[in-house]
Amino acid sequence: MRALYTAGVFGAAVVGLNFVFNRETREGGIPVYEREYLHESFMYTGLGVATIGFAAKALHNMGWSYKLMSMNPTMVMIVGVVGGIGTMMATFACPPENYIAKHTLWSSFNLMQAATLAPVFFYHPALIARAGLYTIALMGGISFIGATAKTDQYLWLGEFTIINYIHF
Repeated sequence: MRALYTAGVFGAAVVGLNFVFNRETREGGIPVYEREYLHESFMYTGLGVATIGFAAKALHNMGWSYKLMSMNPTMVMIVGVVGGIGTMMATFACPPENYIAKHTLWSSFNLMQAATLAPVFFYHPALIARAGLYTIALMGGISFIGATAKTDQYLWLGEFTIINYIHF
């Protein structure tokens, strides 16, 4: 019964979000290139968050969290920060025409984040789910404001996540 309730809430949320995000509020509608940009941003943000969550859970189940927590904490922190920033910068530096390398680097970034977050499952597994939902909500809120503005007045804010740097 609980699974049916959860599926119903999820389905209603999807239909509601589709209704809200796919309506036209600008004079003349949103330009095609902006619509594609927003859709790609949502897609890659959602895929990234899902990849991080599932990979972190899989790494925790395989014993990675225990191994990571029994190592030198300072070294783990340094490797996590350097690895995360390094893969993010490599993804940004890779030209969009190099599709396979771009996706590989983006996946490496997500897996590095998952490896760093896997030990959180020892404390409270819901923290990863909440962080993912908050990320999606923040990204959605900012994009919704940009998509429903009467003009392109919010586009000067520029890109704000690694996902927007991918430009597939």
